[in-house]
Amino acid sequence: MITRRQFVSGLAAGVAAYGLAAPLAGCSSRGADNQVIIYSSCEGNRNENLMTAIRSELPDLDVRLKYMSTGNLAARLKMEGASAEFDIALGVEAGYLRAAEDSLVPLAERFDLSTFADDLVISDKIMPLTRECGCFAHNTQVLARAGIAAPTGLDDLLDPRFQGLVTMPNPKASSTGYNFYYSMVNLLGLDGALDYFDSLAQNVYQFTSSGGAPASALTRGEAGLGLSLVFELVNERNDGAPTELDLFPEGVPWTMNGIAVVKGHEDRQAVWDVMQWFYSRGILLDKQAFVPDQVFKDQHTTIEGYPTNITYANMDGLFDVDLKERLLDAWKY
Repeated sequence: MITRRQFVSGLAAGVAAYGLAAPLAGCSSRGADNQVIIYSSCEGNRNENLMTAIRSELPDLDVRLKYMSTGNLAARLKMEGASAEFDIALGVEAGYLRAAEDSLVPLAERFDLSTFADDLVISDKIMPLTRECGCFAHNTQVLARAGIAAPTGLDDLLDPRFQGLVTMPNPKASSTGYNFYYSMVNLLGLDGALDYFDSLAQNVYQFTSSGGAPASALTRGEAGLGLSLVFELVNERNDGAPTELDLFPEGVPWTMNGIAVVKGHEDRQAVWDVMQWFYSRGILLDKQAFVPDQVFKDQHTTIEGYPTNITYANMDGLFDVDLKERLLDAWKY
């Protein structure tokens, strides 16, 4: 059987022919009617999957994609606006897109946003791409060697027996880490959440700068417990990692990543052709291959090993930009 990792490795070779990773220096998104430039914060294998399909299904368009982290992409979008090199921002965390709304184009006149789950429609300028969940997972071998039972709830993570075994993303650097922090604020209140993390920090050996790093640390056996994205943890487990997801009854944190068109770049049909492709084809393609959580109201997607019994945490108010700034100011690790 071909594993997902082997599939992605083979896919990367094919995508290289399309110039996915080619530098975009010197090319203007407004220089050719059929050229569309996408800046994406999606992971490499997801970008490759989407680009392969776009090149196959929109052969008359010259679509180019460049990866950029969500924070840097949002900063470029907010700072450059209409002068930005790229036409479409893809896979950017919705809170960052909300902060850059003045640089975005309304979409509701062209697309029926009511087809998306109600809790994901937060602006007429943002098309939902994914609902991404984070959860803790444990390395079964590491815990077995230490003679420690797997945790069954969030309070278990505070037990001293896990000292030096826990890793999670830093909320100031990672939306995955922030979403966990925010879910705890909604669960316990700010003071209660800060007290919780003061206790948890006694067991954390590393607050990472990326949401994917804990999954890698778990796979290598460097950590016993780690907070990361569910779909990344499932991918690692499907590829043979000795890890198990811990879906605590308090619920898993989640966020929405979206797609947006840069203001001032809406006058070319090619841009809207690509957006129509995402709306009618690409978003669902990504759900079927990587992140199956509900985005459309009428959606039935499953992936091998992906849990179907997820309880979502209360994330009300997640996309409040001012609140996020206040919460991050209060974070001290």
